[in-house]
Amino acid sequence: DNLVVAEAARGRGTGEALLDWVEAEAVRLGCDLIDMPVYTHNHRAHRFYFRKGYVIEGYYFTKRLS
Repeated sequence: DNLVVAEAARGRGTGEALLDWVEAEAVRLGCDLIDMPVYTHNHRAHRFYFRKGYVIEGYYFTKRLS
């Protein structure tokens, strides 16, 4: 599943508010890690996550068989 903020709604703090909530909820639940796959070509999302303190720790490999 993917969560995407509509193009027209970007830059208004929606994604940041949602990610802040996710982080607060993870802390409340005692989680140690938030792990989120992001497509390698989605450079705007990468910049957003870098600004929020996330780091890239690896690649997620996929092979389509059909």
